[in-house]
Amino acid sequence: MIKVCKVIAYIAVSITLSSIAYCSQNPFFDSFNSYIIPLLGTLLAINLTAVALFLAEIKKLKEKLPTLNIAPLTQEVSLTMTKQIGIIATLIVILMIKDMNYITEIINPKCRTILVNAFSLCTLFYFLEVIYDTLNALLDAIKE
Repeated sequence: MIKVCKVIAYIAVSITLSSIAYCSQNPFFDSFNSYIIPLLGTLLAINLTAVALFLAEIKKLKEKLPTLNIAPLTQEVSLTMTKQIGIIATLIVILMIKDMNYITEIINPKCRTILVNAFSLCTLFYFLEVIYDTLNALLDAIKE
C-alpha cells in the first residue's frame, strides 16, 4: 500500500511540476531530458556499487548465521536492477518516439510534452528512492 501511495505521489508531483514548467515556458526540461539518460546511468552505477557493498555485508552476516535465508533478498535485488534497466530502456524509447509523426498526430503537443517531462522526472524520483533505500539497508546491515 505504501508503494502505491509513493508511486501516486511521484506521478502527481511530476505532472504538477511538468505542467508548471510548460505553462511558464521554463526551458528546464529541455536540458533535463537531454541529460537524463547519462544521469540515470550514473545513478544505476552508484546503486550497483551500494548493492555490492550491501551484499558483501549480508555475506558476512550469513557466515555468522548459516541458517539465514538470503534468497528472497537476492531475488529482490535482481528484480530492482531489472526494473531500473527496464525503466531506462522505456525512457529511451519514449524520448525517441515522442516527436514521431504518428505520435504528434494522436497526442496534442501540450499533453505530450507534459507527459514525457513528467515520466522523466518520475523516473529520477524512483532512482533516488532506490538509492536511498539501498543505502539505508547497507547501513542497517553494517550495524548488525
